[in-house]
Amino acid sequence: MGYLVNKKDFIKKLPANVKVKFKFLDKFDESFFGEENIIKKGKIYSIKTSEDNVKKIPKDLNAKVSGKNIDFIIDGLKFRFIISGKRAARKGDAKTTEYQELCSLKICENVYNNKSTELTQLAEIYKDLPELKDWQESFQAQEKAFKIIKQKYNFKPQVFNRNGGFMDFITKLVKKFGISQKDSWDPADIWLYDKGIEKEFDNIESIYELNSKLLELFYAGKLLGISLKKTGKIAKIEEVNITSKSKITNSFISGKLLLDLKPNKKEFSNDELSFDLTHPEGVINAQVRMYPKSPNSNVQISYKLKGGKAEFGKVSSVFRNKIYETLTGSKFPTGKSVPHNLEQYNKIKNKLKPKIEKIISKGIITTNIKTFDEFDKNITSIYNLNNEKYHQIELVTKFQGIELAYEMSKLKDNELTELVTKWSYISQKKGNMFGCFLKIY
Repeated sequence: MGYLVNKKDFIKKLPANVKVKFKFLDKFDESFFGEENIIKKGKIYSIKTSEDNVKKIPKDLNAKVSGKNIDFIIDGLKFRFIISGKRAARKGDAKTTEYQELCSLKICENVYNNKSTELTQLAEIYKDLPELKDWQESFQAQEKAFKIIKQKYNFKPQVFNRNGGFMDFITKLVKKFGISQKDSWDPADIWLYDKGIEKEFDNIESIYELNSKLLELFYAGKLLGISLKKTGKIAKIEEVNITSKSKITNSFISGKLLLDLKPNKKEFSNDELSFDLTHPEGVINAQVRMYPKSPNSNVQISYKLKGGKAEFGKVSSVFRNKIYETLTGSKFPTGKSVPHNLEQYNKIKNKLKPKIEKIISKGIITTNIKTFDEFDKNITSIYNLNNEKYHQIELVTKFQGIELAYEMSKLKDNELTELVTKWSYISQKKGNMFGCFLKIY
């Protein structure tokens, strides 16, 4: 019996007259795993869920509780909630990500060893997998992708690595060139290589020399890095920094940095700067926001293809700032460099006025205000509310967004295109500053 049906698909399985009785599921979190069996009279349909969710079942269902089972009947159909320790994987859960990537690594190793991969084998690595239909589909799609890679590229790897080994070696090596986070240079999650490959990197003196060596080893069939993204039923494969494809230009479409207030007059309509760009597969949306949120944090920029399952990624601050400073002649704004209270704001207000007027007049970034006086009235009103937490986080983000929107509004069209395109390449780890890899997505 497989518990693979999520809340959304469960609702679809219900007869129309029964759906309304399950409105309470809106309050459930994603710890919901229904049977694949058909819902029919005379049979109990079971659902595994968390204890927290069970507490949200309305009392008027008159459910009968027996141990970890909660049974009830709706319009002649029998249902059973089973309290389970299973939970939905949390986004950003490092341990869950490790399990997922180790599953992919095992699938890859099996493909190269001409072995099939069974669900039970992967479940030994990723305990929640039997109840996660979406990840089962993703791993099946990845298996097909690995078979294509094996057939297309001349690799006969001796080592399949995710933790330790070459991953640790290359992570330490790039720090020598000022790259603190390996993934900001090459996001490969797993490596396939010959034993002793580390010796090939003796006497590397620059990031460009390192990138050249990776490419040389790739074409020699000795080293391959693969970046893994969650897929749908069909996985795509992309060569990144491997072939000399013509450069894609991402033209600026429009942006949004709202400086009007919400109806409650207690906060701005939104806190972040965002903008859209052209892309051959659709439209890229870039978001400039603070993460993690703390009083003096700096904003980050992330790029995502609209409708895509995963982000391209965040724009590495080291490369982002260098490009920004070259094109604008200004330092990239930081959380410490903007006003944090009304007194600090009033001191720089006269310098801020022409910046906001420039953003409004250029018109490429929507503000929802017509004059600086409107902004001045809004910001003063918010500061007078003495909402210290909002001031220290959302307003710090807002002021950094204003500085960026101003510099972007000053640029000529070709300069703005160059800026956002280069940032796009950095978010995808593309270009001669980055290592080569294959991406499965």
